[in-house]
Amino acid sequence: MESMVKKMGCVHQSVSYPTNYTICEDPGMRRIFLKNPPNVKKKIKFNDVFPSEDILEKCKRECNEACWEESYSLRSEVKFDQAEKCSNDLNCEKKDMFLNFIFNRLEVEKFAHEPRYESVEMFSYIGGYMGMWLGISLVALFDFLEILFCLLFYPLRSKNKLKKIAIPRGRFA
Repeated sequence: MESMVKKMGCVHQSVSYPTNYTICEDPGMRRIFLKNPPNVKKKIKFNDVFPSEDILEKCKRECNEACWEESYSLRSEVKFDQAEKCSNDLNCEKKDMFLNFIFNRLEVEKFAHEPRYESVEMFSYIGGYMGMWLGISLVALFDFLEILFCLLFYPLRSKNKLKKIAIPRGRFA
């Protein structure tokens, strides 16, 4: 494949390995082009550039099967009969149609999805929020206990001060 790209700048149609190389035109047309290539001084033979049949068979045997396969079903309808319009064309008379689908590039796009939260991150966030709520509730609890303490002991402290002021010790003795 690399030698084909270096020599011709394209890859043979039979190479189904997904690459970003341009696929060469039909081999029959390529033979016509190779007789007089515009930029090549040395005469190149067709078999020098494109793989032979035995190499193609070897590659087909060694390559793994596709991971998935998509198939499409087509429905065709004859709208009108063109038999009268076809003079000597056999394909037209038999209503045969040959379609070649050739892709210039076999590009592979890989989309990798990473989950937004992994389990460690999720537990970290939950633990952080629980710690914050617990911290806030502990602050609120101690604030509440402080208010209770002040409410209970403030009147007692005030009574002790009143007793000290009301009964001075050395006067009645």
